[in-house]
Amino acid sequence: MTTKEIINFAALFFPGEIGAQNNKVSIKSFHKEILDTINANTYTNITGFRGCAKSTWAAYLYPLAAIVLDKEPYTIIARETKDLAREAFDAFSEALETIKEAMNIDIKTAGELTLSITHTSEQKTSKIRFLTREKKIRGARAKGGSRPTLIILDDIESYETVESKLERERTKRFVYGEVLKAFDAKRIKFINIGNYIHQDSVVVNLENDQRFKTVKIPVFEDDKSVWEDRFSTSMLKEEYESYKGNGLGNLWLMEMMCQIIDEENATFKRSDFVYIAREEALALSRYTYTLCDLALTQNARSDYTAFVTVGLSEANDIFILDITAGKWSAKTDKIGRELYSLYEREKPLRIGIENKAGVEGFFFVLDTLAKENGSYLPLDEIKASNVPDAKFKRISALQPLFRAKKIHFCKELEFLSELENELLTFPRGAHDDIIDALSYLQNYTFKRDMSKNQTAPNQRRRRPW
Repeated sequence: MTTKEIINFAALFFPGEIGAQNNKVSIKSFHKEILDTINANTYTNITGFRGCAKSTWAAYLYPLAAIVLDKEPYTIIARETKDLAREAFDAFSEALETIKEAMNIDIKTAGELTLSITHTSEQKTSKIRFLTREKKIRGARAKGGSRPTLIILDDIESYETVESKLERERTKRFVYGEVLKAFDAKRIKFINIGNYIHQDSVVVNLENDQRFKTVKIPVFEDDKSVWEDRFSTSMLKEEYESYKGNGLGNLWLMEMMCQIIDEENATFKRSDFVYIAREEALALSRYTYTLCDLALTQNARSDYTAFVTVGLSEANDIFILDITAGKWSAKTDKIGRELYSLYEREKPLRIGIENKAGVEGFFFVLDTLAKENGSYLPLDEIKASNVPDAKFKRISALQPLFRAKKIHFCKELEFLSELENELLTFPRGAHDDIIDALSYLQNYTFKRDMSKNQTAPNQRRRRPW
């Protein structure tokens, strides 16, 4: 059963579930990723922003297609409560009744919250049972003694249950002691669907289990909504600001950005963030520097390039004046042009770039652009470190500065939410490009003798690459 077959099945029989209109199907790429991952793996762990339809595809349309098209022998779908299990039972009963004539199947109740589906043309029978985490699965055999072949856990945790360590342990025992030992030995497929609601939740634990392939669907990609016609970028940003204003910013990041935040043990805490108006920060800044974290690989999933411009006061207070970031191809001169544009806008005294693999090609691009612009950028090379876990240690070294309230964020920063996200989720966040650039402060800015005259911008000279 291929992804295309599942999508065609859904479009034909359940167009309303996937938003199909006028026989036109528009499936988001992350929906295809869910189906592709399920088809390619025995164990799949799915998390995504609330409203991304992960349960619709993985816990409804996929098992329906598996039963009807693939004659899945024995499916179990577990929900958190008996009411939710009943709701799922009713939804599947109605759906199967709707398509029974077209697909030549008979449906009947075969026990509490259990359906038996007979494929009349082949005289094969499928069974689907709905239960909660309170029920035992290891002994849940179908008629004839067969074990489950497909088990789906659909949001078996809630904020109420994860608050209690005892409840979290009960859920772990259910997953590892019941579910993962209940399968048929020859035919196995396990799917877990949930949200990041605690650092010890099922989704997080299975993400750390090497048997599982995890699919993550954050609502933002490249600072834009991944589902703009349903969740607009502007609406999401307003919602995040509202959550932050009510002290619930971390909750939004977990639910919508798939970023697990352990507030108690976090390296950086929101209470240490200080904000300032840009105009005031500029007035207090004696020196201004730009620090660069370059993404020079050609990989489509490569990191972002980030430029962070900081101002430094007489008292060594640090003001983050500007953040410029993007996924720009290293095959073009886009990164170089963005850096030139930033220089013209912010006029930093010096620009620090780590001398790492691949940077020579970037310097060549800058050399070409310098001839075009008639001037060279005031560049300094930052020596790359060969120390193990150098980036982790470099970023962690920012913590005392935040604790001492020495780093200030300009309120007008375009990438302010991304900066906050990277700090709050470090070191487990999806990205750390902005804070990686910021971390060069220790290597670069603080090693300068601020009592001596610095090279003025109009005295900059070409670096001997």
